[in-house]
Amino acid sequence: MAAHEHQNNREITSASSSSKPLLTVGELAKRMNVSVRTIQYYDREGLLEPKMKTESGHRLYSDEEVVKLYQILSLKDLGFSLKDIKYKISNMRSPQDVSKVLKEQIGSVEEKLRKLQEQKRILKALEVEVLRGKSVNFTRYAAIITSLQMGNEFYWAIAHMDDELLSQLFSGDGNDGEAFIGSECAQDLIDQMGKQRVQALALLDEGVSPDSPEGQKLAQAWWETCMRLVHGDVALLGRMSFAIEEAMSDHPELGAVHARSLEFIGPALQAYFENTTNEKVIADAEKLFAYLQANES
Repeated sequence: MAAHEHQNNREITSASSSSKPLLTVGELAKRMNVSVRTIQYYDREGLLEPKMKTESGHRLYSDEEVVKLYQILSLKDLGFSLKDIKYKISNMRSPQDVSKVLKEQIGSVEEKLRKLQEQKRILKALEVEVLRGKSVNFTRYAAIITSLQMGNEFYWAIAHMDDELLSQLFSGDGNDGEAFIGSECAQDLIDQMGKQRVQALALLDEGVSPDSPEGQKLAQAWWETCMRLVHGDVALLGRMSFAIEEAMSDHPELGAVHARSLEFIGPALQAYFENTTNEKVIADAEKLFAYLQANES
């Protein structure tokens, strides 16, 4: 046996002669199933100081440090950061203090669970869309993920968009340099369209006429939202309309809510275009109708 090993053993034996044997850092790591480096890191961070050090600088740990390390690892398993363990939990003196921190951690865990559930929802929806495709297309997959993250219920129409349209929608070809879909502004617009769709369904159920003041107000808001979403590009709006129509034809169950809302929005828009005196709206509507007629299959 090497001389330094004899020396270490003598030091450990001497240190523990009047009490339970102390553990070396390696023995503690083995007992607690962690790495030596982890224990050394906790020591540097002031979380787990050794019971004593030998003359040669070796760290020795007692049962007290074993218990403390168990506490640290248990709290880490519950999601607490080392900073929280060191500065908040270790200094608590009342059950109320501990309860407050635990409630905060419960809230943090619940938020993580919410995000995980959302990720699961996106993954399951993406899987369905991937299997609908005939080839691997990561540009399309990225577009679907972006739409799902934004809560865009038309994500299922992406499978019917060509690569050029996808590029224009998601790659920043807007007049302001941002992507049509994927920007913060687009998120707000998509949220607005969702609310307008709900309003259209409510008016439809109530038997309100599309050319009524309520119907015309909704039609104007819908048209303005659509034009803002595509940055005033009427042709792009037409191409999106064709993609959504094709997707609804192939998968009517996915577009059922949208199709029903169009039973009100369609006639309301028609009346709005006929009655408006806004020359820009009239010109854009004429361009859209011309585009749709020219490109109908």
